[in-house]
Amino acid sequence: MGQAEVAPCRRTWKSLLWQRRILWFLDNDSARFAAIAGYSPSVNTGELLLHIATADLQIRALHWYGRVLTAANIGDLPSR
Repeated sequence: MGQAEVAPCRRTWKSLLWQRRILWFLDNDSARFAAIAGYSPSVNTGELLLHIATADLQIRALHWYGRVLTAANIGDLPSR
């Protein structure tokens, strides 16, 4: 699940995210910490982070990662 949260749709929304300040709210702490650090001991998550970093360089946006509790996450129930 953490890997799914680490890979938001930066490429899909590239034109909307261009040079913006973006708030990312994640309810998975391991995904949030990996996104902040740009590192994960998991090889698969590390590869996703590399793709995310590349996309971030292309869109030239500023990112902030926050925590949203599962109970407050409107996308939690539909994802189950």
